[in-house]
Amino acid sequence: PEEMNRQLTGRIAAYNFAPTPLSAQNLRQEMAQGEIFVTGNTVIDALHWVVEKLKSDSALAKEQEAVLATAGYDVTRLGNGKKLVLITGDRHLEMMARYEENLYLKAVLEGVGNASVPLHELSGFDHGTVQTPAALLIRDIIMK
Repeated sequence: PEEMNRQLTGRIAAYNFAPTPLSAQNLRQEMAQGEIFVTGNTVIDALHWVVEKLKSDSALAKEQEAVLATAGYDVTRLGNGKKLVLITGDRHLEMMARYEENLYLKAVLEGVGNASVPLHELSGFDHGTVQTPAALLIRDIIMK
């Protein structure tokens, strides 16, 4: 329903607001009506701002660690060689914006100090069918 609503709205809206130039291009290819404006992704923009702020303000970074620890979040969970892995469905079966969000997330995770974070795109699977092949991929990664 989410994708159907997005496409329906794009066809009847007078104004379309795309987070990236690629999203704007996708709207044009889908024959979206009305004007298309690239506005940026406010959540990602805010996240980048916060990451930069935390890098330059050690007092704020310590406060964040304390708040996270109080909430039960283990800030050391990726120590001792543990890795982050991102897994996504086939970009051609998903909304392109979802794939873009995963690329943004990868960049942000690497920007805050995580070593290279692999992004695995599972061809032929959408978000409703990706669970089983993703679980198998995770098993293979853990067994290495």
